[in-house]
Amino acid sequence: ACQRVEHYEIALYKGLLRTAALIGPEAGAVTEMLEATLREEQAADDKLMGLAERQPTPSATGRA
Repeated sequence: ACQRVEHYEIALYKGLLRTAALIGPEAGAVTEMLEATLREEQAADDKLMGLAERQPTPSATGRA
């Protein structure tokens, strides 16, 4: 569930970056903040993926 939220947030920030690109140079500071936040969200997603890969699923352990 947490990773799903990260994916939604990543999609949101990518969309906002596209909008900022349409605005042009006037959105420079906002674009920088959005890019930084996108990198943070992608890092969080990578950490969650790492955790998910290390945790056995209930069906794999016979506990489903």
